Amino acid sequence: TKELEESEKAKLSLESLNHNANAKIERLKKELEESEEFKTWRESLIKIANEKIERLTKELEESEKAKLSLESLNHNANAKIERLKKELEESEEFKTWRESLIKIANEKIERLTKELEES
Repeated sequence: TKELEESEKAKLSLESLNHNANAKIERLKKELEESEEFKTWRESLIKIANEKIERLTKELEESEKAKLSLESLNHNANAKIERLKKELEESEEFKTWRESLIKIANEKIERLTKELEES
């Protein structure tokens, strides 16, 4: 029983020490948060974070603008390619060149067909 009493006293003593330590930690935490150094440090961190957020937001906006600009350029280039393709297909030079290729191909087909029939 004496050991049990000493154990209980030690337990109560530890609980008291723990309670006092927690109270001291809370008091020091409050003192720290109220100190000018802490307030200055906190404001400085907030300012740095806000500057980074602004910079990243600006970079994102510029990236979006660049993306839209590239999409517009791509659209314009595709439209120009289609217009030039249509102009080419409607030109006399293209029509003559196409007819020439068709004539050459037909002549080869006839020659190969004739050779095949003769063999």
